[in-house]
Amino acid sequence: MSSTLLRTVPALRGALRASGAPKAAGAMASTSFVRGKATLPDLAYDYGALEPHISGKIMELHHAKHHQTYVNGLNSALQTIGEAESKGDFTKAATVAPLLNFHGGGHINHSLFWENLAPASRDGGGEPDGALRVYVVPPSPLGTRTRKAEYFDAIWNVINWKTVASRYEKA
Repeated sequence: MSSTLLRTVPALRGALRASGAPKAAGAMASTSFVRGKATLPDLAYDYGALEPHISGKIMELHHAKHHQTYVNGLNSALQTIGEAESKGDFTKAATVAPLLNFHGGGHINHSLFWENLAPASRDGGGEPDGALRVYVVPPSPLGTRTRKAEYFDAIWNVINWKTVASRYEKA
Protein backbone atom coordinates (compact mmCIF):
# COMPACT_ATOMS: atom_id res chain seq x y z
CA MET A 1 0.00 0.00 0.00
CA SER A 2 1.41 3.34 -0.95
CA SER A 3 1.50 6.13 1.60
CA THR A 4 0.21 8.49 -1.10
CA LEU A 5 -3.28 7.11 -0.43
CA LEU A 6 -3.09 8.56 3.06
CA ARG A 7 -1.82 12.07 2.34
CA THR A 8 -4.85 14.03 3.42
CA VAL A 9 -8.23 13.42 4.94
CA PRO A 10 -10.07 14.79 1.85
CA ALA A 11 -7.95 12.58 -0.39
CA LEU A 12 -8.65 9.56 1.80
CA ARG A 13 -12.37 10.25 1.83
CA GLY A 14 -12.32 10.78 -1.94
CA ALA A 15 -10.46 7.51 -2.45
CA LEU A 16 -12.99 5.70 -0.28
CA ARG A 17 -15.88 7.18 -2.27
CA ALA A 18 -14.25 6.38 -5.60
CA SER A 19 -13.52 2.80 -4.54
CA GLY A 20 -17.17 2.15 -3.84
CA ALA A 21 -16.48 1.62 -0.15
CA PRO A 22 -19.54 1.76 2.08
CA LYS A 23 -20.55 5.25 3.18
CA ALA A 24 -19.72 4.27 6.75
CA ALA A 25 -16.03 3.97 5.87
CA GLY A 26 -15.96 7.54 4.59
CA ALA A 27 -17.81 8.79 7.66
CA MET A 28 -15.13 7.28 9.89
CA ALA A 29 -12.14 8.60 7.94
CA SER A 30 -11.36 11.66 10.01
CA THR A 31 -7.80 11.06 11.09
CA SER A 32 -4.98 13.58 10.77
CA PHE A 33 -2.39 13.33 8.01
CA VAL A 34 0.13 15.99 7.02
CA ARG A 35 2.44 15.54 4.03
CA GLY A 36 1.90 11.78 3.95
CA LYS A 37 2.49 11.32 7.67
CA ALA A 38 -0.09 10.50 10.30
CA THR A 39 -0.22 13.13 13.03
CA LEU A 40 -1.72 13.19 16.49
CA PRO A 41 -4.90 15.28 16.21
CA ASP A 42 -5.34 18.23 18.53
CA LEU A 43 -8.22 17.84 20.94
CA ALA A 44 -11.09 20.31 20.72
CA TYR A 45 -11.00 20.61 24.51
CA ASP A 46 -8.44 20.61 27.34
CA TYR A 47 -7.43 17.35 28.97
CA GLY A 48 -9.28 18.32 32.15
CA ALA A 49 -12.46 19.47 30.39
CA LEU A 50 -14.24 16.14 30.85
CA GLU A 51 -13.73 15.99 34.62
CA PRO A 52 -15.18 14.71 36.88
CA HIS A 53 -16.33 12.02 34.44
CA ILE A 54 -12.89 11.29 32.95
CA SER A 55 -9.77 12.58 34.68
CA GLY A 56 -7.43 15.00 32.95
CA LYS A 57 -4.47 12.74 33.75
CA ILE A 58 -6.12 9.77 32.04
CA MET A 59 -7.02 11.90 29.02
CA GLU A 60 -3.45 13.21 28.74
CA LEU A 61 -1.94 9.75 29.11
CA HIS A 62 -4.35 8.26 26.59
CA HIS A 63 -3.88 11.06 24.04
CA ALA A 64 -0.23 12.10 24.37
CA LYS A 65 1.25 8.66 25.02
CA HIS A 66 -1.10 5.86 23.97
CA HIS A 67 -2.52 7.43 20.80
CA GLN A 68 0.87 8.91 19.88
CA THR A 69 2.29 5.36 19.96
CA TYR A 70 -0.23 4.31 17.28
CA VAL A 71 0.68 7.36 15.18
CA ASN A 72 4.41 6.59 15.46
CA GLY A 73 3.84 2.92 14.64
CA LEU A 74 1.74 3.77 11.59
CA ASN A 75 4.34 6.21 10.26
CA SER A 76 7.11 3.68 10.85
CA ALA A 77 5.17 0.96 9.02
CA LEU A 78 4.41 3.29 6.09
CA GLN A 79 8.07 4.27 5.83
CA THR A 80 9.30 0.68 6.03
CA ILE A 81 6.83 -0.47 3.39
CA GLY A 82 7.69 2.45 1.10
CA GLU A 83 11.41 1.74 1.39
CA ALA A 84 10.88 -1.99 0.82
CA GLU A 85 8.71 -1.37 -2.25
CA SER A 86 11.26 1.06 -3.71
CA LYS A 87 13.90 -1.68 -3.42
CA GLY A 88 11.59 -4.30 -4.87
CA ASP A 89 11.50 -6.19 -1.56
CA PHE A 90 7.82 -7.05 -1.64
CA THR A 91 8.28 -9.87 0.86
CA LYS A 92 9.36 -7.36 3.49
CA ALA A 93 6.54 -5.00 2.51
CA ALA A 94 4.02 -7.83 2.90
CA THR A 95 5.51 -8.81 6.25
CA VAL A 96 5.11 -5.28 7.62
CA ALA A 97 1.65 -4.71 6.07
CA PRO A 98 -0.31 -6.10 9.09
CA LEU A 99 1.16 -3.26 11.15
CA LEU A 100 -0.86 -0.84 8.99
CA ASN A 101 -4.05 -2.48 10.25
CA PHE A 102 -2.92 -2.50 13.86
CA HIS A 103 -1.45 0.99 14.12
CA GLY A 104 -3.72 2.57 11.50
CA GLY A 105 -6.77 1.07 13.16
CA GLY A 106 -5.60 2.31 16.55
CA HIS A 107 -5.07 5.80 15.12
CA ILE A 108 -8.47 5.93 13.44
CA ASN A 109 -10.31 4.51 16.46
CA HIS A 110 -8.68 6.97 18.84
CA SER A 111 -9.31 9.91 16.49
CA LEU A 112 -13.00 8.96 16.45
CA PHE A 113 -12.96 8.56 20.23
CA TRP A 114 -11.70 12.12 20.80
CA GLU A 115 -14.26 13.60 18.42
CA ASN A 116 -17.10 11.65 20.00
CA LEU A 117 -16.46 13.22 23.42
CA ALA A 118 -17.13 16.77 24.54
CA PRO A 119 -17.60 18.64 27.80
CA ALA A 120 -21.16 19.60 28.72
CA SER A 121 -20.42 23.18 27.63
CA ARG A 122 -19.84 21.88 24.09
CA ASP A 123 -22.74 19.48 23.58
CA GLY A 124 -21.36 16.60 25.66
CA GLY A 125 -23.73 14.39 27.61
CA GLY A 126 -27.47 14.61 27.62
CA GLU A 127 -29.61 12.31 25.54
CA PRO A 128 -29.35 11.46 21.84
CA ASP A 129 -32.24 12.55 19.68
CA GLY A 130 -33.75 11.62 16.36
CA ALA A 131 -33.08 8.24 14.79
CA LEU A 132 -29.99 7.78 16.94
CA ARG A 133 -32.10 7.55 20.11
CA VAL A 134 -33.52 4.21 18.90
CA TYR A 135 -30.08 2.63 18.55
CA VAL A 136 -28.45 3.70 21.80
CA VAL A 137 -28.75 1.18 24.60
CA PRO A 138 -27.36 2.04 28.05
CA PRO A 139 -24.36 -0.12 28.87
CA SER A 140 -24.50 -2.91 31.39
CA PRO A 141 -21.82 -3.08 34.10
CA LEU A 142 -18.92 -5.35 33.22
CA GLY A 143 -18.22 -6.45 36.78
CA THR A 144 -14.46 -6.45 36.28
CA ARG A 145 -11.83 -5.70 38.89
CA THR A 146 -10.87 -2.60 36.91
CA ARG A 147 -12.89 0.59 36.88
CA LYS A 148 -14.54 -0.19 33.54
CA ALA A 149 -18.05 -0.20 34.99
CA GLU A 150 -17.48 3.26 36.48
CA TYR A 151 -16.04 4.43 33.17
CA PHE A 152 -19.05 3.20 31.22
CA ASP A 153 -21.40 4.92 33.64
CA ALA A 154 -19.46 8.19 33.33
CA ILE A 155 -18.80 8.18 29.55
CA TRP A 156 -22.45 9.05 28.84
CA ASN A 157 -21.88 12.44 30.47
CA VAL A 158 -19.39 13.48 27.79
CA ILE A 159 -20.61 11.86 24.55
CA ASN A 160 -20.79 14.45 21.77
CA TRP A 161 -24.17 13.46 20.36
CA LYS A 162 -24.04 16.01 17.51
CA THR A 163 -20.86 14.40 16.14
CA VAL A 164 -22.23 10.90 16.65
CA ALA A 165 -25.51 11.84 14.92
CA SER A 166 -23.62 13.40 12.02
CA ARG A 167 -21.62 10.20 11.51
CA TYR A 168 -24.77 8.13 11.80
CA GLU A 169 -26.48 10.19 9.09
CA LYS A 170 -23.44 9.81 6.78
CA ALA A 171 -23.41 6.04 7.27
